[in-house]
Amino acid sequence: MGIEYDGAWDGFGKIEDCNGHLRAMEMLFPYGSEFDYEFLRHPADGTVVLQVTIQKSRGVKAMTDGKVYVRRGAQSLPVDALYDLRRKKGLTSHETATLRYDTTEITNSMTVIDFMLSVVPDS
Repeated sequence: MGIEYDGAWDGFGKIEDCNGHLRAMEMLFPYGSEFDYEFLRHPADGTVVLQVTIQKSRGVKAMTDGKVYVRRGAQSLPVDALYDLRRKKGLTSHETATLRYDTTEITNSMTVIDFMLSVVPDS
């Protein structure tokens, strides 16, 4: 369903036929503030298409299939490196990342011991 790039129109018979799509949008964006929609009616045959505009947001949304996609040109590509996407959006950073090291490995490292011996007694 929709309008193809060549202008070919494949619409719904009536507006109510789009209710499932609107329910899916409400599940993804429960407050309705991150998307707008309007119905476009074909001038000759009266069928309708649902035009949905998704607002850009800082968050990362998973689709109903559980996957995260990023828009590139005319295609939606699945995101494999979700951490990289969150970092590019500024949601996380290397400084706030949790490292998987044993605390004794860090606290007893030569770097920390040198820091403690050189800075802590003087500060």
